[in-house]
Amino acid sequence: MEQIKRFVLMLALTSLAPLFAELAPIIKKHPIDLKKLGGELNELWKVGYFPAGIEVIEKGAERGIYLVYREDKNFEIDDWKIIPYPIDTDLDTPLESEKMKEWVAIDIGYTASQVYILYLKIKPAYDAFYQRTVQDTGEMTRAIEGYHRSHHRCYGVSFKGSEVTVLMLRLIGMTYGLYEYEEFDNILAAGTAIVQRTKDGWDIWGFAFTPDQKVGFFMLR
Repeated sequence: MEQIKRFVLMLALTSLAPLFAELAPIIKKHPIDLKKLGGELNELWKVGYFPAGIEVIEKGAERGIYLVYREDKNFEIDDWKIIPYPIDTDLDTPLESEKMKEWVAIDIGYTASQVYILYLKIKPAYDAFYQRTVQDTGEMTRAIEGYHRSHHRCYGVSFKGSEVTVLMLRLIGMTYGLYEYEEFDNILAAGTAIVQRTKDGWDIWGFAFTPDQKVGFFMLR
């Protein structure tokens, strides 16, 4: 986790960076305290950021909830919330319940004891949602390719051991033609890379800390 330790310095510097008209994506570490997190998140919300991805580390110096923030002119984001569930929860039940309340699960983060889900109220609307857990990133790629052909796009990703859970949506009237899943050697490299990927026209969505301590992102355009 040395990469994540070095990230603490980057987080401090990021918090001091000026906010421009074009908001670059950032990764921010929050306390594992949803009330405190909410206050910090809402300050970023006021200037045009919304949370697009989540990961959580429960123990050690790196302990915290990590969120990816970006702006988006293509979506109308009305609200957000993060809900932790016990690790043995059958997620189909809460995901369906929240869907009925117009909350969409955008990203997911596993720890040893809990699973955290980032929900958004988002427009355009969607007509299909899938959660899929597969054995590794190779199987993940094959599964996503099949769903991609039917216009589903992957917005969330997280690892539970070697298993990978992905969250996919089919948005009404919103078509991303391309997707990429890319891993970076450490979180500093990831933070730099997603800024450049955004300049290249990619939208940054869910991210994950991999079992070999890399940082993976889903990007769409």
